[in-house]
Amino acid sequence: MKRASLIIIFILITGVGLSLVKANLNAGWFDFLFTSKDILTVSGNKIFLNKQPIMLYGVAMGDPHFRVKIDRRDTSDYEAVKKDWRANAVRLSVHPGVFKKDEDGFNKIIEAEVKAARAQGLFVIIDWHVIGMPNGWYKPSAYGEDHYYSYDSNFNTARDFWQKMAVKFRGDRGVMFELWNEPADPKTNEWKNLKPYMERLYGIIRGQGAQNIIVVPGVWWTYDLRNIK
Repeated sequence: MKRASLIIIFILITGVGLSLVKANLNAGWFDFLFTSKDILTVSGNKIFLNKQPIMLYGVAMGDPHFRVKIDRRDTSDYEAVKKDWRANAVRLSVHPGVFKKDEDGFNKIIEAEVKAARAQGLFVIIDWHVIGMPNGWYKPSAYGEDHYYSYDSNFNTARDFWQKMAVKFRGDRGVMFELWNEPADPKTNEWKNLKPYMERLYGIIRGQGAQNIIVVPGVWWTYDLRNIK
C-alpha cells in the first residue's frame, strides 16, 4: 500500500511538472524570477520607464550576425554607445535569412548582444528586418536569395521568429519588439492589407505572456502612419 501511494505521488508530481513546463512556454508563470527592474510602458504618445517619462535616444547597430561574423565587432561597442555616444537605446536588425539559415547560431548571437547592451543599461529594439509585404513582394538581396541577408517576407517565418523572441525576452521589459521593418509593395502597400498580419503577430507575442513594448510599422517603408490610429 505504501509503495502504491509513493507511485501515485510520483506520477502526480511528474504530471504537474510537465504541465508547468508546458505552461511556462505560453504564459510565463516563472518570469518574475528573471524580470529586470527596467519596465518600459506606453501611454498615449509617451514612453515611461518605471512610470516616469523617458526619451529614447538610439543607435542602429545593424544585423547582429553581420556585426559578429563579418565586421568582427565585439560587445565592447555597447559600452562606447552608452558612454561616448550617450545613447540609451540600440536597434538590432535581424534579416529573415539569418534566422532561417542558422537559427542556433543566431540565438547565441542575439542573446549575447542583448545581454551586453542591457548590461550597459541600454534599452534594445529587436527589429525583424524585412523589406516588403507579408507573403508578397520583398526586396531582392544584393547577395542572392540563398545568402544570409535575405529580406524574405514569408509570414510563417515571421510568426515563428516572434513566437520564439517573445518567450526568450518576455522576462525583460527593457527589450522592445519591432514587428516589421519596412512594408513596401507598389501594388498592395496599404494599411488595410498590412493590418491583419500585424494583429496576428501582436497576438502571438501577447499569447506567450510577453508584455514588452511592440512597435508596429506604417506602410510605404514605415513612414506613412495616417491610417493606423
